[in-house]
Amino acid sequence: MSLVDRDEQVRALDHFLAESAAGRGAVVSLEGPVACGRTALLRTFCRRAEASGALVLSATCSGTERELPFAALRQLLHHPDVPRELARLPQVGAPAGEVTPELALTLHTVWHGVRELATERPVVLAVDNIASADPVTQRCLLYLAGRLEVAPVLLVLTDDVESSRTHLRFRAELLGQAGFHRLRFGPLSPCGVGELLARRWERSTVARLAPELHRLSGGNPLLVQALADDYDATGAERADGYGLAVLSLSQRGEPPAPRVVAGLAVLGDDAEPGLVADLIGADADEVGRSIRAMTAAGLLAEGTLPHPVARRAVLDAMPSDERAELHRAAGSVRHAHGAQATAVARHLVDAGSLDGDRRRGSDGWAIEVLTDAAESATAGGDLSFAVACLRLAHETEAGGTLTASLLARLVDAEWRLNPARAASHLSRLVTVTLAGELGLADGLDVVRRLLWHGRDEEARKVLDGIRSGAVPSSDAGRLRQFETWLTLAHPRMADRDRRVPAQREVPAASGATDTWLSTAATMIELLAAGREAEAADSAERCLAGLPFRQLTSWAEEAAGLALQILVAADRLAVARLWCHRLLDDVQAGSAVTWRATLTAVLADVALRTGDLAGAVTHGTAALAALPLKAWGVTAGLPLSVLVLAATRQGDYAAVTEHLREPVTGSVFDSRFGPRYLHARGSYYLALDNGHRALADFLSCGELLRGWGLDFASLAPWRTSAAEAWLRVGNHDQARQLAYEQAARPDARGARTRALSLRMLAATGPADRRPELLTEALELLEHCGDRYEQAQVLAELSHGRHALGQTRRARMAFRRAWHLAETAGAAPLMQRLLNVEDRPAAVSAPLRVGTDAALTASEHRVASLAVLGCSNREIAGKLHITVSTVEQHLTRIYRKLKVKRRDDLPVELCLGAS
Repeated sequence: MSLVDRDEQVRALDHFLAESAAGRGAVVSLEGPVACGRTALLRTFCRRAEASGALVLSATCSGTERELPFAALRQLLHHPDVPRELARLPQVGAPAGEVTPELALTLHTVWHGVRELATERPVVLAVDNIASADPVTQRCLLYLAGRLEVAPVLLVLTDDVESSRTHLRFRAELLGQAGFHRLRFGPLSPCGVGELLARRWERSTVARLAPELHRLSGGNPLLVQALADDYDATGAERADGYGLAVLSLSQRGEPPAPRVVAGLAVLGDDAEPGLVADLIGADADEVGRSIRAMTAAGLLAEGTLPHPVARRAVLDAMPSDERAELHRAAGSVRHAHGAQATAVARHLVDAGSLDGDRRRGSDGWAIEVLTDAAESATAGGDLSFAVACLRLAHETEAGGTLTASLLARLVDAEWRLNPARAASHLSRLVTVTLAGELGLADGLDVVRRLLWHGRDEEARKVLDGIRSGAVPSSDAGRLRQFETWLTLAHPRMADRDRRVPAQREVPAASGATDTWLSTAATMIELLAAGREAEAADSAERCLAGLPFRQLTSWAEEAAGLALQILVAADRLAVARLWCHRLLDDVQAGSAVTWRATLTAVLADVALRTGDLAGAVTHGTAALAALPLKAWGVTAGLPLSVLVLAATRQGDYAAVTEHLREPVTGSVFDSRFGPRYLHARGSYYLALDNGHRALADFLSCGELLRGWGLDFASLAPWRTSAAEAWLRVGNHDQARQLAYEQAARPDARGARTRALSLRMLAATGPADRRPELLTEALELLEHCGDRYEQAQVLAELSHGRHALGQTRRARMAFRRAWHLAETAGAAPLMQRLLNVEDRPAAVSAPLRVGTDAALTASEHRVASLAVLGCSNREIAGKLHITVSTVEQHLTRIYRKLKVKRRDDLPVELCLGAS
């Protein structure tokens, strides 16, 4: 229906009024949803009728008058132009719809009075919402309707499209009247909505917004206007605009419409009429009729509230205790109808408590429903809902082992959102664990959480109790693997006699252990045995086998360990890829602890590639995701990255702030302690405080050696300590540590060997420095660490200059400057400028033009030439002839429009190998 159609309805009523004025009275039923403005339509006609000289007598039936005879009729006759004696109606009734003698006399009196009024001017009897009129009024109107053909009286009634059972008889009798006419109307069509909006918006805006507003309003003019106001104000639906309009219109409907809308708001989108009827205690047919009527009026769409704003407005309008009770009832109704646990649990959680009916029945189904829903929510990544379910279940259940188990599950879920919040339950968990109320798996989790927060004494007490107790044979494997995990995570707590031998990857026996704990133990054993490459391979297999969106706490622990092993092994591209994959899998606002851990690993990856700005960005984001208190001992990871990155950037004020952050002393008993010490020592070294730096580096080494984890990939303390010895003037100690590191089995890794070669060059003969540093440079290029490359190039430039190799020194200097600038390493750039015998002044490097299309072969030759390699060295590296090298260089000079090697753009050397 369009706006024009509505105008036609009014014109049709004008026609019937004119017919009545000519002595041919009529009865018109204006049928449509009450929420679609039928009252407004009736009032519009009444104003026009009064303007034309007619006497308009009006009444509105609200439904409360049904027990009061003549209630609506008294409204009709309460008019200044109606004689007082006519308005004094007796209190009579019409039992079972019968016309008693008293009622017949009253009806005759009313008809006579109305006909007398119509002798002077046409009379309009306007009754709004006739379906709610009292039976006596309905009988009287039927009596009048049968006599209007011979009188200038027009009776206009507004009625529902679909009648209730109590109203059917009246409509049937009305339909049989000779002068009866029916005018039906409904919501606006899409075109009608467009016409209405065209009165306030431009055509392009109407074309863009009209379809959505029609969908949300169902064509209801009042809702369209409310939505348009909202869009004018904020560009979106508002609770105090559209939401209030829906609420207001729902209250105007015939009972049980308000209760039906409340039930729909509580039950949500999947509410069926039968479910609503059970919830509000109404007849199913009556509820279905009400839903159909409100759908026809545009309040509902396919039987549900069409927008969350509308649902929120209805819920907010309820008193909190009433809303909670309705949610509790909804949970019971859904459970009785066999709904899934999650659907039932959402109502129980929204209720906030189960109050007096704590277990919702003698069988305690609510506890089971809440725990099942929590399990499903955890598997789906919705940890916030899982926590809410478990918290309510734990608060509801009283006494027994079940409570301890629920508490353990609650802590596990809360931990993954915020370990600091979960820590409030740890003391209680310690008590129930020592009392034997928790199984081994939950008890070990308690130990892990205590260690996370540095509560080592409590952790040891619980762990000693577990070790000294009778461990079932089915749990022996789990305990051994946990001990293996401790050897890396918290080495001082480990009982090394229980470690699992790392001969092969041992699959977990069904029901005997946790697959991901077993996986973590395998990686740690490989790492402790010095088989770092195999540990990295195992880490990749671990990540490939992760159950996305269903990560348990041990799966997250194993995955985090796998990522850190990959980073330590310089498989940075793989680690970065997996971090992003796992972050994409984490739902927003859920698994916050896991998201923060992944972000911290990304910071570490950025640091090792020389992306100092990226390391700071990711490290800051990681600490922002969780408060520092929640990080516990694991704060050592993001803090060490931030300290080292800011040190290399020269942002010493930021380093000072990071080092002021309070960290638990137990961090130095965890695998993150050596990293923190190494980062702090690097800061002191940058400040030229060699003694303090040396103290931290040596302490780092003492920890790693004492734990049997003396690997440079965890913290390169020997090479850093060697540099610190050089700063304090002890060349011999520096050389000894450099040689010691170079001779160790773990020096086979590219980064570790490169760092060793750099220190060997610094402590060895001057004529060997270029050779050692060139090899170190090639290894670092393989790792992709631009900062360390810049460090080596700076020393290579200085070494070549000392040997009189000016051209090659200048090449190395230019590249060192470029890499340091790219990394944002201000102190390194300053150090390059401060060298008294620096080989050349810094000038802006030439840029490769877009028209300089070098082939892959030419680019390789140019890259090596920028590095200062001779033609013969280039030929040897690329396995081509010297003549071919010369030909390539000729073409390169021509394409880049340069005359000699010194003019080659420094960017050409990036990525050279």
